[in-house]
Amino acid sequence: LEVLRADSNSFAGPLPTAFGTALRRLRELKLDDNRFSGPLPSEWADHLVESLVVLTLGRNDLTGTIPPAWGTALTDLRVLDVSRNKLDGTIPTELGRMIELRELTLNDNGGIGGTVPAEIGNAFNLEIVHLHNNELVESLPSSLGNLHHLTSLRVQGNFLSGTVPPTICDLAEDGGLEELTADCAGDNP
Repeated sequence: LEVLRADSNSFAGPLPTAFGTALRRLRELKLDDNRFSGPLPSEWADHLVESLVVLTLGRNDLTGTIPPAWGTALTDLRVLDVSRNKLDGTIPTELGRMIELRELTLNDNGGIGGTVPAEIGNAFNLEIVHLHNNELVESLPSSLGNLHHLTSLRVQGNFLSGTVPPTICDLAEDGGLEELTADCAGDNP
């Protein structure tokens, strides 16, 4: 089995922690728009490492944190979407090790806080970074300017301060960054 699409159903309950060897060749796992609840299984780092490139879990009722182990084990992942859940904690610095990642969608969780890790700038193939409507603080790291393929950056609805770093503005001026959405009121970027 290479593709498992069970999105837009009414599946509920916790996500399975183990898939066994039957799904070790899984390339796409799409479970978004269901009613899954509970934590994101850190065990998936041990079970889905061989070829997974798309993981979408958005629009569920998932709680807890993003497992740091995903960043070190799911290195071939190109799409990670855990948006519109109830996640909290911080963005793991290990996500910067996902050098094949093209889309990082963590928006609308409300509880993801802390700073945007500078290490995200090491995932140099990122094209889409959506972090809006969370509880992120301080300023955006200038290392996001390393993302030369970045076309969309959304960070509005957080508690960011300062200005957008010039390295990010340079991406817009060079024509690659087509969408930059940030708060402009008060001390927010």
